[in-house]
Amino acid sequence: MKKILIFLFILLYEFSLAQVNYEPGVILLKVKNPHVVKIKNKKAVNSADLNIIFTNYRILSSKELPYLSSLTEGWYRLEFPIKSNLQIIKSELLKCNAIEKVTLNYRGSLCSIPNDTYWN
Repeated sequence: MKKILIFLFILLYEFSLAQVNYEPGVILLKVKNPHVVKIKNKKAVNSADLNIIFTNYRILSSKELPYLSSLTEGWYRLEFPIKSNLQIIKSELLKCNAIEKVTLNYRGSLCSIPNDTYWN
């Protein structure tokens, strides 16, 4: 039993040291009503709360993500200084009434190589 507890402690410790695999300084967000609230040139149109956050955390760039369907409408890519605490910025953004979702830009990786002959 003691060995199992030691093993679990080591496993949890290693897990806590693991790096999170997301793009530093980048947040993706979706506005609730994309026809009312828009983000252009690092400024939010019709949302004073967002502009305060952008100023306080020194937003570097903003870009609307391409419209592919109604599911992708209203998504933006925001870039902040690399050393920014994205969890704090994320929690501040979620407090805004104009925001529906906020996420970090996580990176994915392949677990295996596909057997598709056209994959390269």
